[in-house]
Amino acid sequence: MHTHTQLLQMVKAGLKPQITFTDACEELEGYADPGMKAIVISAFEQADEEGLQIVVDYEPFDAHNQAIELPNYFDKAGNPTLTARQANFYRPQENYFLDLSGKGEAMFTIDGADRRELFARYEAQTGRKIQYITWLEDQVLNPAKA
Repeated sequence: MHTHTQLLQMVKAGLKPQITFTDACEELEGYADPGMKAIVISAFEQADEEGLQIVVDYEPFDAHNQAIELPNYFDKAGNPTLTARQANFYRPQENYFLDLSGKGEAMFTIDGADRRELFARYEAQTGRKIQYITWLEDQVLNPAKA
């Protein structure tokens, strides 16, 4: 099944899917960088434009996303040295238009239950006091502690 169709069906059913942005998200205009996570809080088709409009919420994954922000905003000298937060462009919720006629399919993946459960375990164990990536590394390097 088509990822966007699947996402739209999930949202229509009242779910708020968790997604992880892929490398292709660099073509989107907004905060998303590869590996960032968000919750899709709404989605609807725009038939006249052959696309899907989604609204995502980054807030539940703030620490994780902040740790992997890329410096792709330009400083006063014209160099891409700033992250979205440093450039004051970070917004906890953001709208994206996904073109259904072309390459938009790979902008994100819909996280399965296993990934959602892993993130829930991270939250329960750490209270988000350490970065998600650090916690994941600890799970791999120290499996006895997991």
